[in-house]
Amino acid sequence: MKKFKRVTIVLSMFICIFCITAFANAGSYTSTYEMTGGVFSKWIHPTSKCTITVYPKSGTDGQDMGVIWAKKTALGWDGKQKWTSSTQPGTVTFKSSKKRKVWLRNYTGFKWTGSVSFTWD
Repeated sequence: MKKFKRVTIVLSMFICIFCITAFANAGSYTSTYEMTGGVFSKWIHPTSKCTITVYPKSGTDGQDMGVIWAKKTALGWDGKQKWTSSTQPGTVTFKSSKKRKVWLRNYTGFKWTGSVSFTWD
């Protein structure tokens, strides 16, 4: 009976620790941007995916914004890039469990402004 209690307690502890760590990385935040080249988000560490929703206030008609799941390399920053409109609200999702920053890129040189929200699990 003592052994059963110990096993039950240890198992319960592992389940609690797993639940805490599984949900500890979930989160979201919203920010604004004003850029002529690009801006970085805070560090984000998702469990499986990160969703970025961009709400442009001003952009350039016909030009898309690059959204990069950026990692630091020896030569600077690099990562997988997706695209969204610089003038209309848009959403992109990266499936990843790696700690990264999101790099919003403006390749036109004109000033773009707006807000952006980040949600990850």
